[in-house]
Amino acid sequence: MPNASKEAKVGDGLPVDRIQHVLWRRRNDQVGSVGLAHSPHSPKSVYLSNTYNAHTSKVKFATLEAGVCFHSARRFILDNPNNKDIPMPGFLSVSPALLLTLFTANILAQSLPADLNPDSMSRLPYVKRADLDADGQAIYDMLPGRRDSGDVSGPLAWPAYNPGVAKALLDLHNAAVGSENLGAYERELAIMVACRETNYMLEWDAHKRLALSSGIPESVLDVVRDNRSVHDLNDKDAVIIHLGRTLYREKMVDSETFARAKDLFGAKGVMDMVAVMNTYAVSGFFAATVDEHVAGSELWHD
Repeated sequence: MPNASKEAKVGDGLPVDRIQHVLWRRRNDQVGSVGLAHSPHSPKSVYLSNTYNAHTSKVKFATLEAGVCFHSARRFILDNPNNKDIPMPGFLSVSPALLLTLFTANILAQSLPADLNPDSMSRLPYVKRADLDADGQAIYDMLPGRRDSGDVSGPLAWPAYNPGVAKALLDLHNAAVGSENLGAYERELAIMVACRETNYMLEWDAHKRLALSSGIPESVLDVVRDNRSVHDLNDKDAVIIHLGRTLYREKMVDSETFARAKDLFGAKGVMDMVAVMNTYAVSGFFAATVDEHVAGSELWHD
């Protein structure tokens, strides 16, 4: 991904051959004037309002509000095989190829914190294998999530600063997620709750499709994402969400919540649910510490 310009701001006049954009997500779901792209997996759309100056060949981006990013643009192009231009108000038409460029070129051009590494989009760079001792390298070589460069990225990127910790977290993950005491539905909902409670963008986005394919209604995920009341949910969903919220917010679980969870999932199921939540919460706390940013995440500004 190209390095994001930290100078680009909404309303900047940019030459059409060097278009950059500002991308962010808003909680209130406000929209602009022209819908450009839709994702089948998201209720949000991308909107662009623009002004075009024929004398200077500049496009001024007045607003660009997005709840989806690259994947929505790619989906739009796949749905528009004839590569027809998209009519815009005024004098400008936007081709699908240009639309894709808008989302891939400098996708994080929002004003980002000055202490972020441009490669990792976090406060730290990815660990280099060469910087580890022999024991650390042996563990590092076992970790998943490799980029083409060989660096470990993803959930283990930051624990990998201590390879032994990364390996322990991987073992916790495999043991918790691999348990048969929880079904896929319960496990994925527990993961989504933990990611929301730690504002963990990376795994929220990665697991949303898994959650939906496990049968979790998107309306339930909206309750989790938007911190809505669980009163209208079925007992199972409400208990999982409430268990996670009380655990991470109040640092305790009351007797009634525990009893309801134990009745629904059994003693082993409850303990495995806590293990599942915590393996993702630990990764979330690492990500929060280094202020990890993920382009277009639903949790971007939370």
